[in-house]
Amino acid sequence: MAINLSEIRAQLAPSWTPVNIGILVVFFLISTFLGILWLGYILGGRYIGLDLSQSGSVQSTFEKAKRSGKAAMASFKNDDDTVVETTTRDTHDTNFSGGGGKPAHDGTVKTDSSWERNEMDKLAQARAELAKEKAAFEAEKAAFKQNSDS
Repeated sequence: MAINLSEIRAQLAPSWTPVNIGILVVFFLISTFLGILWLGYILGGRYIGLDLSQSGSVQSTFEKAKRSGKAAMASFKNDDDTVVETTTRDTHDTNFSGGGGKPAHDGTVKTDSSWERNEMDKLAQARAELAKEKAAFEAEKAAFKQNSDS
């Protein structure tokens, strides 16, 4: 009884075939993680373009992932072009401002100044509103004291 490797290879397509189920069981016996990975291949291998029954499929999938990773890194590096000023932050400060700050290795944080200006404008507006409310409260407080004294 000869084993025909082309038939076995044809059953490695991402679907529920006897070979894939056997591999799934073996991988679950070896490691749950490997079993889950193989289950992911069976269920979604076709969607990501990975088909072990076709030669070159694995290599082409890794090439696509490599190109995608390079494009993502190039995009990430191009984000630094919008950075226009650098500010320092105390290392003990726990009030992180967020908003696109990227920590550098020298302890400085690069921020996008347009975002920072926008946040500072919002803060100034909130402080002005708070000052008006405080003045109105103090006026009511003085009027109440005057009425209670008389």
